[in-house]
Amino acid sequence: GMSLAFKKQVLDKYFLIMDEFGNAIKTHDWVLATIGEMMEGLYSIGYSYTDRRYTGENVALNIQSKTVSKSNRIKSINTIIGQLDMLLLFAKDNVITLSKFQINQVVQMDIAMKKRKKFIENKGLISLIGLMKYSKQMPSKRTILGDLLSK
Repeated sequence: GMSLAFKKQVLDKYFLIMDEFGNAIKTHDWVLATIGEMMEGLYSIGYSYTDRRYTGENVALNIQSKTVSKSNRIKSINTIIGQLDMLLLFAKDNVITLSKFQINQVVQMDIAMKKRKKFIENKGLISLIGLMKYSKQMPSKRTILGDLLSK
């Protein structure tokens, strides 16, 4: 897991969004991170300040790499697409304020995730070429390779 720290204003906005859209939101940390990014920016660190109570270590930073199945990758991508679509809906309904640049970034990410899903489903050369244009929107450089190897 992860820990988030934020100002009270973020929490106030979070409760307003959750009251209206809570049933449609799959991950609450995504909403908090999105609001934090809009208000004053989002910062992350690459190390742990604390270890897990039961394991004695930080689990997230010690996960062994393994191949993720095609169906799990598609399920994750569907979640991301749903969250991006919801973010655009929030902006359209003035629940949040996004600049034209930010809206364009969300749209580009949405397109990239849809192309990534198509690539995983088809694994064709044309899908791969179409996906390469959006490589900067991928979670990491290894994502496309992992998608290619998924079964």
